[in-house]
Amino acid sequence: MTFRTPTNVIDRRQLTYTTSTAIGRFNGKKKRLRSINDIMHQVIQRHKKVNLLNTLYATCAVPGQRDTVERMASSHKAVCAFIIKQLQQVFPPEFWGSRHNYAVILEGIRKLVMMRKRETVRVPYLLRGFKVSQCTWLGSSSSGIVPSDMKVRINILSQVMHWFYQSYLIPLMRSCFHITEGSSQGNKLFYFRRDVWDQMSHSFFNQLSFRFEPVDKVHTSERHLGASPLKLIPKGDTFRTITNMKNAVLPSSGARKDNNHHLRIILTVLQFEKTQNPGILGSTVISPKDLWERLTTYKRRMKDRTSSYHFFKADIKRCFDSIEQDRLLLILEDLLQDKRYAIRWKDKETKGTLARGLPLIVYFDDWSRMSKSDKTQYWTYSGDNLLSLLKEHIKANTIKYRSKFYRQKIGIPQGSCLSSLLCSYFYACMERQYLSFIQSDREALLLRYVDDFLLITPNQETINAFATFVLNGAKDFGCEFNAQKSMSTMRIEANDSITVCTTPEFPWCGYLFHKETLDVFSDYTRYSNTGMNDLLTVNYTPTASDLIHKATQAIKLKQQLILTDPSYNCTNTLYRNAYERYLLAAVKLSVYCKELWIADGKRPLPPMYLYDVAKQIYERTYDASKSVDRDMERGLFIRAFITVFQRCPQLFSGVIDLLHDALLEIKNRHHISRMISSWPETGL
Repeated sequence: MTFRTPTNVIDRRQLTYTTSTAIGRFNGKKKRLRSINDIMHQVIQRHKKVNLLNTLYATCAVPGQRDTVERMASSHKAVCAFIIKQLQQVFPPEFWGSRHNYAVILEGIRKLVMMRKRETVRVPYLLRGFKVSQCTWLGSSSSGIVPSDMKVRINILSQVMHWFYQSYLIPLMRSCFHITEGSSQGNKLFYFRRDVWDQMSHSFFNQLSFRFEPVDKVHTSERHLGASPLKLIPKGDTFRTITNMKNAVLPSSGARKDNNHHLRIILTVLQFEKTQNPGILGSTVISPKDLWERLTTYKRRMKDRTSSYHFFKADIKRCFDSIEQDRLLLILEDLLQDKRYAIRWKDKETKGTLARGLPLIVYFDDWSRMSKSDKTQYWTYSGDNLLSLLKEHIKANTIKYRSKFYRQKIGIPQGSCLSSLLCSYFYACMERQYLSFIQSDREALLLRYVDDFLLITPNQETINAFATFVLNGAKDFGCEFNAQKSMSTMRIEANDSITVCTTPEFPWCGYLFHKETLDVFSDYTRYSNTGMNDLLTVNYTPTASDLIHKATQAIKLKQQLILTDPSYNCTNTLYRNAYERYLLAAVKLSVYCKELWIADGKRPLPPMYLYDVAKQIYERTYDASKSVDRDMERGLFIRAFITVFQRCPQLFSGVIDLLHDALLEIKNRHHISRMISSWPETGL
């Protein structure tokens, strides 16, 4: 079951309505349902007498520590206590049938509350261990139950329990709690009491008055784009604002509209302009491939350099919220004005034509020279019309918060498919105006991923000049840097408060850069700061392919050229990167298996089954480019899985023995052990 948007207030009528519906559903169907019908009447009468707010306040007190928003959430234990207290007051004991069945229900509630974002669960899983024979309202069981009767009872029980979870328990949770994820806790869900959440979110939104101004429906009636619902995500002691552009609403009619789908034309055009003029985005790196190309070119240029490099990284404060809208529109006008484009959209009608390799987008002049049959596959767009839509998106972006509409006065919306690319165009213009001194340093490389800058150079003067720029910012671009997130490999004269990195490797955007060789590693510190359990979504009725997919996905995300290219990284770095990505896969697999093991009553998983899963993971992910020795890579894989599985011998003892036997077949196993001991800890 997935959680939908919770209701705004506690609605006792909603809960009473669901119980009344149950009576209507079960009434008069079969004789054996008369008992449950009587119980439902009791439920309604008992529910009317319960003071829901008193129960909520007694079990879910406001936490004393209030240094972060997430600490204001009620613990999962407190939420379970509230639900249990409510059930004790509303449902008579005969509804459960026995103490054993009641314990099964309580365990199902605990599992439901502990679920993570995007996880689903079926009612039969929550009822595992429930004894049908102990439910007297399903019929007498004094003389045993024949199979056909048992099938009928199970069917009735499934309907009743589906109603209990879907129509009573879930509405109860939605009515009393605002349920949301956090920005730093992966997929973990937080439960905020409604009154607590309303107070915090209302106070925060009042502080956003400088960014948003109220508008009425009349001013939004002529818009092409809908009003996007605003979502607040807890982040430290404040909130992160996200607009749901895919689920926008037209204020005039209330119809749903996908703004991102409407903006895809502009996204295609902006990406096309970038390919036509790669330098237009300045130091921007959009993908790992871009990073690999830039670093490979730089390292080749600096191949004769023997001294170590200096690094400096900086992060723009409130990047999306501080962009000057008028300046951004001027940049886009220079780019798109007086141009025309022809775009070929993929659909069923043009499927046969696409195989002939026609370009996705071309300038209008190139399109006009095409054959008549090819022209019919394209739609033409003028730059002026695209600018008009862009202006509405940037200057008249409307959000819906609760039941009111607001226009964004400053910055651009987060959640738009254009946000990152618009940032790249905007800050590339700032670079050309303020950072020309870096271009004059032939030994410097500037990289920027959206709002995260990284400067690499052996020259201290360039580092100090860049640090001065970071300290002062660019006021005409609304750009101010976050001093707490700035870091350098040397002491900065202009600002002593900037953190100095003393380790051999410098962190930036999920990577580690060696200060002397420029070799690149993955940065796994985020996994040590956030529990791996909170980063996963678990399917509690998995197949072997589910386990293999989870682990292989983790490995393939780390098989980027910048991490596996033998012409860029040394052999030792390639081996370390291979070992660390296998270590990550093993950790994810072990956590996933632990979740299933606990959910299944700690029944042991077959060792041979887990060993076959591990073999499948390796076969699907080993480095096919042969950048490293196959035997060495297999040894690193086995060592990584042994290291992780040894942390839980109770579950993995059998498969550990099988992996040790496989390790004996590796010729260089002792050399592998020495290599691993020389590498720094990853925190995995």
